[in-house]
Amino acid sequence: MQSSSLYRLLFLLFILSSFSALAQPYDPARINKKAMTLYTQAQQRAEDGNLVIAAGLLGEAIEADKNFVEAYLAWQ
Repeated sequence: MQSSSLYRLLFLLFILSSFSALAQPYDPARINKKAMTLYTQAQQRAEDGNLVIAAGLLGEAIEADKNFVEAYLAWQ
């Protein structure tokens, strides 16, 4: 009984690990230039204390590049 549970667990781990192999790698070098500029401006505005303006710029950066992970993370 325990060996069948172990085999099921190993099979499940094998299947789950194969999903990560199919995931596309994130490449920051492929970020849209306009989105990167907006993101940099948003960081500067946030450091200056202008959080509302920074949030707007982050929203624009996300609009410019929907795959820009850093902008999504900073926006939340």
